Amino acid sequence: MQNLILQPGIRQKIEKRVDKILRDLGNPEPPLRLEEVRELLRLHVGFFQTDDDGLMQRAVHNLVMAGKQILARPSILLDVIRKRGIKALVVPD
Repeated sequence: MQNLILQPGIRQKIEKRVDKILRDLGNPEPPLRLEEVRELLRLHVGFFQTDDDGLMQRAVHNLVMAGKQILARPSILLDVIRKRGIKALVVPD
């Protein structure tokens, strides 16, 4: 099998997208758990497929992630209130 040399622009795009995923995972120490990456991509793959990482896109991404997590596990709201108080629902983390 022959190694493929990627053009610098393609390499840069891949690095930006990987950095975006790692940032959303909280920059975990190795080894990286692929099930966590898959879950993140399952929740909002569109965000991680774009090169645009502006404030508005990040806000929409956070809302999409929160909404899907709440739909998947409605009791998460009670957990958040118990852990951080009612402020956690109105003050962004």
